[in-house]
Amino acid sequence: MSQTPAKNRPKIDDVAREAGVSRGTVSRVHSGGHWVSPPALAAVNAAIKKTGYRVNPHEQRRATEFLTAGHVDGVLLVSSHATRKGIISGIVGANIPEDVAVAGFDDIKVSSTTVPTLTTVRQPFERISAEMVRLLLAVIDGERPAAITLPTELVVRESA
Repeated sequence: MSQTPAKNRPKIDDVAREAGVSRGTVSRVHSGGHWVSPPALAAVNAAIKKTGYRVNPHEQRRATEFLTAGHVDGVLLVSSHATRKGIISGIVGANIPEDVAVAGFDDIKVSSTTVPTLTTVRQPFERISAEMVRLLLAVIDGERPAAITLPTELVVRESA
């Protein structure tokens, strides 16, 4: 089986376009499907199959090389829980959290099942959804667009 050349390899945006969903939805599917409706999950999985998308095989290798070369001093914040799980196992010779603290975002289920368990930031998804609807309805009613900042919660676990 031959590999698709990197410049032609489907990207996450291609999957999102094919599935008719946002890039964030595709990312959430890759992170375990948290907060993804069953129809969106099915659409993303079908789009992944149709486009031939796969996670960049060099990303994990580059991250591991960077970490094992001693370039991280202190805290490492990574974007996806799946990547975090691989990075934690790839930090050779480093003690977590004594040498490097690892933290992430969204507090999905895998955060509490990795070894060590992952420190993360929990977002109030129900409130985010309610506020988005409220703000959209206000704009539809003729009000000026507004912004709101909602509190998050730091969930401290073994990795930091």
